Amino acid sequence: AHEDSIMRLTAVGTKNNAHEDSIWAVQWCHKKKSPSEVAAKDAKLSLLTGSVDETCIQWDVSPQWDHTASSIENAGGDSIITPAQTFTSQDLGVISLSVDAACEWAATSSLDCCVRIWNLNTHEQMATISMASPEAWQVAFSPAQSSMESRHLAVAAGERGGVDIYDATQQGKRVLNLQGPIPSADGTSGGKKNSLFALGVAYSPDGAKVACSHSDGQVVIYDLEAQRIMRTFVGHSKAVRSIAFTPDGKFLISACDDKTCNLYDITDKNPIGSLNGHGSSVLCVESFGDGNNCVTGSSDHKIKVWDIRHRTCIQTLSEHKDAVWDLSFEADNKLLASVSDDGSISVFRCNAAGE
Repeated sequence: AHEDSIMRLTAVGTKNNAHEDSIWAVQWCHKKKSPSEVAAKDAKLSLLTGSVDETCIQWDVSPQWDHTASSIENAGGDSIITPAQTFTSQDLGVISLSVDAACEWAATSSLDCCVRIWNLNTHEQMATISMASPEAWQVAFSPAQSSMESRHLAVAAGERGGVDIYDATQQGKRVLNLQGPIPSADGTSGGKKNSLFALGVAYSPDGAKVACSHSDGQVVIYDLEAQRIMRTFVGHSKAVRSIAFTPDGKFLISACDDKTCNLYDITDKNPIGSLNGHGSSVLCVESFGDGNNCVTGSSDHKIKVWDIRHRTCIQTLSEHKDAVWDLSFEADNKLLASVSDDGSISVFRCNAAGE
């Protein structure tokens, strides 16, 4: 895309009542395709959602609307998004999910303090990682292309702070513990010992770094080779629920309960800018397109598209009727999926202005 392009979202389908309760997690789950595969319009896409209703559902998403449909009015969500497989036993509800680089395995984090690893092809549960207390929140598979590293799973370590790395190929064996920062004295933790809670986790695009956000507003980046914190970011004093790297790995965006997102150059602890406009907590953030744009979801029920360079909101969408908990961008087909407390899934097409 041209460096001056402005990305906009067009709603193309909403699946209402997709789950029986709130949906907190979503991710596209298919491999990056060759140009010929991308051009094949009849190839179905796959989407995974996780809900408080204790299930995770894999959906087939039809691309047939691509040529004719531009809005929900002329493309019904029921025909676009259809269930393919249901994974049960997500006791107490799914907090987060991730799909590995090969799009063969999925991991879910649930409120019963368990991380479960599933084979998406056979639908078998491969491993269960059980914690004695809330020591798991968001999860993220490594984006690395080697078969070994692509099965490494980063888990935000909940009440212990920091990140644990597990090897999904070894029955979920923990291979690395990255300790969290010292709780902030001026954050919501009040400076009490062991009172910060690790919430969000994200790998850098090259898989060499992993970032983790905490309930006291602190965000840290770890160098995985050195196995240490390389930077601790400041600027928030409330819980940072989600973080995302830009595609070039040079910047990190935070989504915070203080209604703002901060933009960080990963070489500097201080924010280089902020995104302001949501009326309530920002729950999720996803970078997309050429990296000049990001999209956020909030408990104000809104989805916003941002021009990162100018720190401005360029679009606000109101497809959901309740808090928007998670977003997932699919690069090959330029699609964005969102999920909400209202139990619905929405799919949007991402276009540069003028396309």
